[in-house]
Amino acid sequence: MKKNQATIETISVLTPSFNQAHFLDECLLSVKNQTVPPIEHFVFDPGSTDNSRKIAKSYPHVSMITEKDDGQSDAVNKGFKMAKGDIVAWINSDDCFEHSRVFETVLSRFNQHDRPDIVYGKGIYIDENGKKLRDVYVNNDSDSLSWRLQQECGILQPALFMRREVINRVGLLTLHLQYCMDYEYWIRCVKKKIRFVYFDENLAGFRFYKFNKTYGSRGKSYGEVCDMLLEHFGYVNSRWLRAYAEFNVEKIDGVLKTRYNTKINNPDNVEKELCRLLHAYNSNPDTLNVLRTNSDQPGYRDTFIDMAERNIF
Repeated sequence: MKKNQATIETISVLTPSFNQAHFLDECLLSVKNQTVPPIEHFVFDPGSTDNSRKIAKSYPHVSMITEKDDGQSDAVNKGFKMAKGDIVAWINSDDCFEHSRVFETVLSRFNQHDRPDIVYGKGIYIDENGKKLRDVYVNNDSDSLSWRLQQECGILQPALFMRREVINRVGLLTLHLQYCMDYEYWIRCVKKKIRFVYFDENLAGFRFYKFNKTYGSRGKSYGEVCDMLLEHFGYVNSRWLRAYAEFNVEKIDGVLKTRYNTKINNPDNVEKELCRLLHAYNSNPDTLNVLRTNSDQPGYRDTFIDMAERNIF
């Protein structure tokens, strides 16, 4: 470490929560038990009617913010503005950190010679009872994020930690996004040349169950992702559109059920739906020009080929 570089020592934790009493205790305990405690842990609860607020108040390390907000993005943005730690962690109330040394190991990684802006690691999907469902897919090549973010998220939100200065450079979460606000933020970070580093260790458990927001509104989630990608890249990658088509036709959610573990019963209908979505998102003149201009570039290339094969040009 260079002599003029200060040691990264402190972590602020942000937790948006609403009627998550069933999971909140596990989340807060996973923070409380860290070998390096956070300097602050804000829990944003705009008005839970279950036992959530009582649970949060039982943890001395928690500062509970009970004012009204405009949803999850707004709550996290308040935390971004309030955070005082060198590093900011954002973990939702139904998720948890994987073990008690997460903060210790992450801080050590931030203090290595390359001084990353963001450290992100691996994680697992867990059900409502905390049972492992499967490993989360995470992109382990941070150098490829500039183009692979076009076709996948590849980053697990609760397993990502960032310097507080990133917020000053990139800004706040996009307020109107309800499902992919984290994914969109990583795209903006890459565009701002924020330095990501992959950390080869399980850092968090991500809850996936019938009544969570992502699973319960999967169709809306896919739609929001595709609209967001069109805005950022000028087109929507065919991998996302294929996943959207598989959900619309077969209800394959892409997490518990995927094209790799679930039989597709109506492949012709999936293909028709894919063609419809390719037309809907990528057939206007500006989008076609983006794809033609970048047809030799990773990310764009696969979608250009998929559309050419289907005569959508």
